Amino acid sequence: MDEEKESHFVVGRSRVNALDYHGAIESFTEALEANPRSAAAHFELGVLYAERESDPAAAIYHYGQYLRLRPDAGNAEMVRQLIFRLKQELAQTVLPVTTAAETQQQMERMADEVRQLREELAVAKNHLAERTTAASATTVSGQQGVVRSGNTIQNNAAQLNRGSGTVQNRNSEQAVRRTPLTVVRRTHVVKSGETPSSIARRYSLKLELLLSANPGLDPRRMRVGQALTIPAT
Repeated sequence: MDEEKESHFVVGRSRVNALDYHGAIESFTEALEANPRSAAAHFELGVLYAERESDPAAAIYHYGQYLRLRPDAGNAEMVRQLIFRLKQELAQTVLPVTTAAETQQQMERMADEVRQLREELAVAKNHLAERTTAASATTVSGQQGVVRSGNTIQNNAAQLNRGSGTVQNRNSEQAVRRTPLTVVRRTHVVKSGETPSSIARRYSLKLELLLSANPGLDPRRMRVGQALTIPAT
């Protein structure tokens, strides 16, 4: 009761009654300067900041000081509930609260992305296995070609020793030159949000054909601005 008789506190109450809330805040603040342990002034400031100024942080502070000075006050439990509600309001201004439906949608989008990444990973593994098999077959074919070339050289040498005049004709037949096939290729610059699958669909390509044209492409680490080769169909 002595706190409420302090002159600044009395002026603050009169300003509240006159709906001069800014002036009341100034008066109750001056009451705290005169008596830093004025729990009543802290309580009045908590009410004003919570209900008139929409300043939950300041209200939480003054309500907390009120409970510190009067832990056994008759309205202590009510004040604790007010502090809890104000903290929730303050948290919503910092971190938006997502609803259960929004959370479910986010989880479904994440699950779809995981499934898509797994599919792309499986395609990439198959593509790598095919390239490995093709490389092995090319190596074996090359070794067989070397053996056949060696046999041809030996036969030609034998025919030369026998004075055969057919060596040049056979060498001419085996030295047929193949003209390489020219393939027209395009380039695509990766944009934000694109995946190998979406790029393949854009150019009406199979994903395997796109990956084959870009052997160094890692579907999981594709970067924005990365240039991809688009093979001709």
